[in-house]
Amino acid sequence: AVSQGGWRVVQPVLSSSYRGWGTGSLDEDAEEIDRLLECLASQRGVSEVALLGHSTGCQDVVRYLKVGKRVSMVRAALLQAPVSDREALSLTSSSSGEDFDAALHKYRQMATSMIAE
Repeated sequence: AVSQGGWRVVQPVLSSSYRGWGTGSLDEDAEEIDRLLECLASQRGVSEVALLGHSTGCQDVVRYLKVGKRVSMVRAALLQAPVSDREALSLTSSSSGEDFDAALHKYRQMATSMIAE
């Protein structure tokens, strides 16, 4: 159905996906999206895209719309189940300060371990 409408699906795997939870950079992700869009434009002739972000990927879409160099290519932005992991942790944790940092460190280690498996 997507291809019948002239659309294609491209799922980039940003490098921040493998660094561990809570350690990514939205600006680095925006730069990678820029490189993807440059490639799609120059090598595939793509002139319009729709960006879809899921969960914390929504932050990438919003950041890209603010700082992206090829934002003129973006015809639509879809935010599916937007959430900030750091904000969610602060809302679900009774900890503050050092305890919050310790919890964040614990979850980063857990994510790193799961990625390594």
